[in-house]
Amino acid sequence: MSIKRLPRILGSMVLLSVLLTAYVLGAEPPPNSIPAPIVVQRTPERGEELPLDGAIELVFDRPMDRASVEAAFSLSPHVRGTFTWSDGRTLCYRPAPLLARDQTYEVTLSTAATDPEGHPLKEAYRFEFRTVGYLKVTQVIPAPGTKETEADSTITVIFNRPVVPLMAVSDPAYATLPDPVMFNPPIEGKGEWLNTSIYLFTPSEPLAGGTTYTARVTAGLT
Repeated sequence: MSIKRLPRILGSMVLLSVLLTAYVLGAEPPPNSIPAPIVVQRTPERGEELPLDGAIELVFDRPMDRASVEAAFSLSPHVRGTFTWSDGRTLCYRPAPLLARDQTYEVTLSTAATDPEGHPLKEAYRFEFRTVGYLKVTQVIPAPGTKETEADSTITVIFNRPVVPLMAVSDPAYATLPDPVMFNPPIEGKGEWLNTSIYLFTPSEPLAGGTTYTARVTAGLT
């Protein structure tokens, strides 16, 4: 090796040693190499209905600048509400008054939201959700207009969402569950909930022949 090249080689080795030391000690990377903050979790989740008194929650991958996030947040159709933070990463927006029933809302978080160092979202974050809808009867057995129904038939009513809590028949509270169906002419019998949304009525005696029965779900059922 040439003696003249030795100082140059030693200088390169010193520079490399300094760079490696800076990396090991956690030197700050260049600003443009820091990834943008992102939303890693949200409530309601995809496909989940939000209760009318429910809250919208966003969880970020790092602590955020709270003022910028709140200013970047919007809900359409607009509903007034309040912001709270359970920690530096988790924003909660609770609308007041209640949300509208069976309504689609869109949440938008613009790129004005930043972390404390001023790094913004790479792009606006958007999602839609729907609030809980109305209670409906989706199916009845026998079907409406059925003729020549068996005299020992049971009557089944199926709702689109839970009406009663899940509980055992032996639970004392089971006796307080609603009997939501009324018949004309009246039918003596026993009603029971097969699960939270299916009601079954069993007549105590065979139905009268040649008779048209009308069943009605009582008003006020929730």
